[in-house]
Amino acid sequence: MKKIVWCVTWNCPLSCIYCSSNFKNISPEFEMNTDTIPNLIDQMGESGIDNVTISGGEPLCRKDIFEIINLLTKHNIRTKIYSNGVLLTQKKCEELTKSGISQFIVSLDSIATSINDMIRGETKNVLQCLNLLLEIPDRNFEVWIHTVLTQLNIDYLEQLLSFCVEKGLDGWSFDIVALSRNHPFFTTLSLEALSKSKKQEYLRKLKQTMKSYNERIRIPSLKYYNSISKFLLDRCIPKDPCPAGKNRLVLLPGGDMFPCFPRLEHCLGNVKNQKLKPILEKGTLFWEENNKRRCFEIQCFRDIPQEYKFLNK
Repeated sequence: MKKIVWCVTWNCPLSCIYCSSNFKNISPEFEMNTDTIPNLIDQMGESGIDNVTISGGEPLCRKDIFEIINLLTKHNIRTKIYSNGVLLTQKKCEELTKSGISQFIVSLDSIATSINDMIRGETKNVLQCLNLLLEIPDRNFEVWIHTVLTQLNIDYLEQLLSFCVEKGLDGWSFDIVALSRNHPFFTTLSLEALSKSKKQEYLRKLKQTMKSYNERIRIPSLKYYNSISKFLLDRCIPKDPCPAGKNRLVLLPGGDMFPCFPRLEHCLGNVKNQKLKPILEKGTLFWEENNKRRCFEIQCFRDIPQEYKFLNK
């Protein structure tokens, strides 16, 4: 499987305090325009790209987003979308049903508006927008919620998962917030900043909640939980092969392509003025030259501190 994470825009109506895409209100002239995209997607189909995750920024900020999605799905490229959900309307929900996407993932950190707004900015009517998706009579794609776990929302997971089951969502996924130690919100958001006893307490709650809902909604596996636990308590990083460059790449709004988000110093090329195939070949070469690197499945580490150790040496 060859997968591209395609950030189609940096623009976003929210201001998530942990977001790595800090490029709000960049002019659309710095993004690939509608005229260049059909040729790019043709090349994706010819190059064996079979999976595209559309992200941002907020993808629904692009006026041509449904043209992009329709082109991808016509090439039988499995397409899913990460969105904050606040720009959804009845018309856009109907367009999604016609588009052929496989998943629409709404980023939601809590159903308590005060908590969600504290983390993400003014999320307005996100729950009402989510209901629009779920009430589509002929919906032919899955709807998931994705949550970034922080100190602010981890006590509210039971409430969130209960909401997911009640509303009939297809699944729930999560990451832990990834912040460097010099980030201004590291001490107030990051689970890494907590004492070991507090981490253990939260991890027990997380495991209990996951077990409680395991048969009622699709959620991450206990293997994923164990990876988080090892990371937070023992500072151990699973020694798993990294697909960056070979089977997974990142495409940014301006056309630059990279092996992955943490390796933005390794630009493989720009799809606006270069053919996709040689860029993908550079990605494979990057993977071969960096084959000894290992990837943590929760978040990537460009410069792993000395105090972290790998499992399964």
